[in-house]
Amino acid sequence: MLTSICNHAAMDASTEVRLRNLLVALADQALDVATSAVMLADPIEGPLHGLRYMSEIKRRFESLECLVVAALRHSGVSWDVIASRSGVTRQSLHRRLSSSVDDEVEFSQRHPDMNEADIFRNLGILAAAIQSYQARLPDLLDEGVFVADERRHRPGWWWPERDK
Repeated sequence: MLTSICNHAAMDASTEVRLRNLLVALADQALDVATSAVMLADPIEGPLHGLRYMSEIKRRFESLECLVVAALRHSGVSWDVIASRSGVTRQSLHRRLSSSVDDEVEFSQRHPDMNEADIFRNLGILAAAIQSYQARLPDLLDEGVFVADERRHRPGWWWPERDK
């Protein structure tokens, strides 16, 4: 269980592998959240993307929070310190996150190679999106204002699946 962590100066091989898998899952989830955030930054499609996927983005962020806490706990940081830095009590943080943190740690051990492949995929998506936004941002913002105004006059634009 995560709540009992190893405080030895040197970790055994299985502990190192578990920690590496956890850190890979953390990086994967952080980049997944960052990719979603970049997609929301699109002045034209971002608001629609947010409307469609906001609950999924929130779930990913909650998973990210659990992975951050798990990495901190594996690094020897106490629930008290994490709670203090989060502005909540240890008891409320532990009650809210402890089982989810344990679940995320176990889940991170199942497919580390897939998580690592996702990291590189998300880095590619982020790099392409950022490059595209840098090159076209002024035009996208101008077009985004026009599109938003046009949508404002078209009832139900936010729900295109409804018309099918």
